[in-house]
Amino acid sequence: MATQEEILEFLQKKGFADLKELKEHFGIRHKGSSYLPQRLKALEKKGLIAKISIGRITVYVCTEIKVHKEDLKKYSKRERKQIIREENILKILRIVRERKLINWRQLKENLNWDTKTLNKYINYLTKRGIVFEKRVGKLRLFTTSLL
Repeated sequence: MATQEEILEFLQKKGFADLKELKEHFGIRHKGSSYLPQRLKALEKKGLIAKISIGRITVYVCTEIKVHKEDLKKYSKRERKQIIREENILKILRIVRERKLINWRQLKENLNWDTKTLNKYINYLTKRGIVFEKRVGKLRLFTTSLL
């Protein structure tokens, strides 16, 4: 039986996971109810994870900041640029979910990030299927649900 700490640790390492993936990781084979949804709900109430629904799939994302400023000094400048922070992912997801459909420029203006940072996070989310991109000519549109 996985504890809340073990679930949180897995989500911190992976970044996000759905219920099926969590069940597979912790060796829960049977369908139906398990202790896992209760643990996830408790972690969500504590504010340590966020539940994000994407169509019929629910994804759990760790909201706890894994990387502190002191820890960043250990990494080279190049490695620091590759670190994905959960709070930034949640910022993008919140804006995209509120607006339903948003273009790249509007997203950049809302977040007030530089181009490289925004592209890094958008590419991260689109590659994992959390945010969907639709191109209309040169216009890049983003949404959390398939159109």
